[in-house]
Amino acid sequence: MNKRTAFFYNALALLSVGIGLLNSILTIRLLGITADADIWLLSISMVTTLCVLSQLGVEQFLYFYEEQRAQGQTQAIQFTSAAVTWAVLTGVAFALLAIVALPLLKLIFAFGLPAASQDRVAHLVIAMAPQMAAAPLLHVTRQHQNAVGRYTLSYLLLLWSPTVLLIILLCTSLLNTSPEKFAWVVGAGAVIQSAACFLIMWPTIHGEKQMAWSTPHFRRFISTSIAMRSGHALHNFFSSLIINSTLSSFTVGNVAIFQYANRFALGASAIAVGPHSNIYYAQIAKTWADRAKLPAIYSAQKFLAHIAPIFVLAVIAVWLMLPSVIRFISTAAVPIDVLAMTFLLLSVWYGVIQLESIFVAFIVAAHQAKVFILVNGLFAIVFYLLSRILTSLPQFAVLPVAAICAQLISLMIFALVAIRLFKQHFRIGNVATHE
Repeated sequence: MNKRTAFFYNALALLSVGIGLLNSILTIRLLGITADADIWLLSISMVTTLCVLSQLGVEQFLYFYEEQRAQGQTQAIQFTSAAVTWAVLTGVAFALLAIVALPLLKLIFAFGLPAASQDRVAHLVIAMAPQMAAAPLLHVTRQHQNAVGRYTLSYLLLLWSPTVLLIILLCTSLLNTSPEKFAWVVGAGAVIQSAACFLIMWPTIHGEKQMAWSTPHFRRFISTSIAMRSGHALHNFFSSLIINSTLSSFTVGNVAIFQYANRFALGASAIAVGPHSNIYYAQIAKTWADRAKLPAIYSAQKFLAHIAPIFVLAVIAVWLMLPSVIRFISTAAVPIDVLAMTFLLLSVWYGVIQLESIFVAFIVAAHQAKVFILVNGLFAIVFYLLSRILTSLPQFAVLPVAAICAQLISLMIFALVAIRLFKQHFRIGNVATHE
């Protein structure tokens, strides 16, 4: 990657961070640390978690696409066409299932809220259900764009939802700052996003026969995707479950404080990672399929060299600016010191996750679903136990410290497994390795 390209992708990352931070700032200004803020942010967190789960059947698209493309462009197009149809159907089915299961979901994620607040959370989730329906198609579209080198378009698709939310927050005088109205506009934005994804994919899949879902390759794609996403889901779902269920039992405002800090931490992480994560995973998928050992090592080294220093600088910059920003935008009694410390601790957690992603890319390429299920299952258990053991810490520190400790254990195991898989894969294919 030349310097001009790297600069462009960093600019995209800054755009993403700018949108995310503006969303957080406007939400703090409009909702503060009220019950409305807790309900809105908890609902957003639930929908985000469910969107990840809705990708259950398409998780491994990028890697199976590369396998087909290695055999020929026609097979790759036929596979893509079938995957698009599969993504649309599974997304809609999952959204409907989530709506049916809402009585259970609101008890799991928000059991500590009053009954009336739980009902409001359920209504918000229903309004944003189109996001769950759109998530599988969005995943396939973005991964296809990454595979063919259109990283910019892939990243812009990712920015669509936060941009819609930003527009909503900027137009609050027309929407009366109601979380319910926010949610309906978010849902409408997801419908538009789905239409855009379909239009992007149409030139590729139009006129080409679909691969039958009954073929061994497509069946393996579905089964492997379900297994891999199940492994990821153990981390994402249980992290969200443990965090939200714990926060919902705290006094009013604690959900908001944690989620605001979380958004700022995600912003610092996005500055470092940006589109480079998409590029890295696409490169590993290709080098793994091609058995190109040295390019795989080079990609991992470049990714680490890029994200580490930028992430550290971004965290320091946001931490220094955070008190001034909060004082400027909010007239509410926001506990700035608690918010800043929560941000720092969550940033450490995301830093560990970024390091972990370097090794995870190889495990994903090797389709080792059992590894994800076992390691992320262990993470969920350790995280939960520590969140109950560390109650002597200040409330703002309990969840972040528990998450950091659990994530460090996961990082160590993922690193050991990835190194072993890497050695096995390239030693077996040594003759075919392109160095």
